[in-house]
Amino acid sequence: MTSRESSLISELAKELRHTSYHYSSKNLCENYNTDHDNDQIQAMSQVNENETLSTSGSTSSTGLDPANEHKPNYKMPMRIKMTFGAPQFSVFSIYMLITVHATLYYEYLGANLAYLAFFTAFARSFDVLTDPLMSWWSDSTRTKHGRRRPFIFVGCFLFAGTSILLLSPGVIAPQLKNTNSVSFWYGFFFVMFYLSDTLCNVPYNAFGPELTEDSVERSNMYFVANVFGMVGTLIGGEER
Repeated sequence: MTSRESSLISELAKELRHTSYHYSSKNLCENYNTDHDNDQIQAMSQVNENETLSTSGSTSSTGLDPANEHKPNYKMPMRIKMTFGAPQFSVFSIYMLITVHATLYYEYLGANLAYLAFFTAFARSFDVLTDPLMSWWSDSTRTKHGRRRPFIFVGCFLFAGTSILLLSPGVIAPQLKNTNSVSFWYGFFFVMFYLSDTLCNVPYNAFGPELTEDSVERSNMYFVANVFGMVGTLIGGEER
């Protein structure tokens, strides 16, 4: 064997060793990637299974059947629509009663009209700030009763109480008649009335769209609520 042949054989051996190392490294990388992908798939499957189990054991935050409440063709019972819409009767009747008759009533009690105008503007301007704050607070709340119900429950009592106090100074405190104190009575309870309105009715209005995702049922639900509201408006604005 000549030196040239020995050199060729040596080069071929080196090339074979390099090729063998290249393919073995490639196979190791492919095996690692395959095993890694399989681990990720198994982990995701386990997470999805846990989420399914936790969802199946939970109750609906809206009080409806969680298996049906978000179906596109879900038929909302009329009792749910009536229950949601009924509060609009009292809310709009009180709104109209205060808008139409409160100023005349306090003028009869001897309140200063300048004070009444100031407190009205202050309360409505303050309401512009509290409504977005209440929306954020309600959206961020997490309780076992949902994020809207606690505010609605507490706010409805405050709403009723401040309405009564706002519209009855002549009965509760007749000694305030024809004094500046009756104007401050109006100012304090008018501001408190709109704060309680914010606490109650902002979460209430946000609660409606969460009852169903079906656009037709949602429209029907708000139609029922608007009927209650219109009847309340007619009664609250009626002259006596």
